[in-house]
Amino acid sequence: MDKKRGFDHTFGMCSINLGIVGLWPNSKNTKFQEFRSNVSFVFAIFSVSVFISMSQTAKLIMIWGDLYQMIENISTANLPITVTVFKMLIFRSHKKVLGELLALAIGDWCTKKTEEETANMCANARLAHRISMICVFLAGGTVSIHAVLRTCQELDIMPGPPEKRLPLFSSSYVPYDYKSSPIYQVTWLMQLTGTSCATLVFSGVYCAFVGMVLHLRGQVANLRLKLENICEIREKGEGLVEARRDFRKKLGFIVERHLVLNRFAADLETVFTLMFLAELLSCTIQICLQVFLLVTLLSNIKHGFPILELFFLMVYIMHVGTHVFICCFVADKLREESLLICNSVYNYQWYKLSAQDAKMLIFVMHRGDRPLAMTAGKFCAFSLQLYAQILKTSGGYLSMLLALKDQS
Repeated sequence: MDKKRGFDHTFGMCSINLGIVGLWPNSKNTKFQEFRSNVSFVFAIFSVSVFISMSQTAKLIMIWGDLYQMIENISTANLPITVTVFKMLIFRSHKKVLGELLALAIGDWCTKKTEEETANMCANARLAHRISMICVFLAGGTVSIHAVLRTCQELDIMPGPPEKRLPLFSSSYVPYDYKSSPIYQVTWLMQLTGTSCATLVFSGVYCAFVGMVLHLRGQVANLRLKLENICEIREKGEGLVEARRDFRKKLGFIVERHLVLNRFAADLETVFTLMFLAELLSCTIQICLQVFLLVTLLSNIKHGFPILELFFLMVYIMHVGTHVFICCFVADKLREESLLICNSVYNYQWYKLSAQDAKMLIFVMHRGDRPLAMTAGKFCAFSLQLYAQILKTSGGYLSMLLALKDQS
């Protein structure tokens, strides 16, 4: 896999998604391309904010008190879309930093490497590509199923609201008479466009995070390989001084490279930490509310079997849960790989070194003992343990909602 193909394999999907909405950083853009990117971003955030977020919030105020409709409004569109708008603004504000991180990633692919290091980077690139495909498929499937559901209700193929043109693409409030043609079709199309843009941002941000974390993981693994392959110091004989000098030179390169990777991880965390803090809170609430809607729908199955609605809810729950799981999974892999640096130093034949050289390895081991971790708002580190805690918390909230439903 050559350098261009390797980079495109890692970041290809997210560059397409984020490029459509004007969020993909590219330092090689011409003035016209940069202008087009700005226009795309303004249009995307306008359609998402006005036709989805604001209209859903207005609708929430109107239906306040109806538990089922409030939960459907909050979990299906209002909360995730509002978080998406927040993520768009944060991502846009860090566009320069993201461009620098991507430039470093391109440089890593262009650097001369051994076959083992190249194979390691390609393995992480393929994993990032597969995960990106899963994210895009789930995100696109959710919007497509919802569009089919609304269309079937509009054409009386499936039962829907009593007023034919009440729901639009998403059940919301708009401050004008939208029931006449072509105003209704334009409003419906703008809501579909806003939802599609939000979906592109949602999956694109996750794909970018996954690609960068797995690329960083590959670089940490390559650094570990370099550390394990430092030439051994001969105990005596000719060339001892040169061998020690060569050892210190290579160790110095490893230390400098480790510092670069630490800065890469710190910058990456700076970009995504606030976004994922909001995402974790949103995900916990969404999983709880969507499962509640699913249980409520199944309990009313005697009135008919809404197979498309059930399918939509199940895909939507998978969509939300899988994205957060993927982030926790790749962050856990990065943490494990970074800890192996310390193990590699410990397993090195340091007892054959001079006392001065052995002390150098102690400093490397001490720094390697602190793993690279991605956090959400500096409060909690992404890990599979955190994902289990999210599911546990969502289950607790769900029990409370079901008890409240039974009482009413």
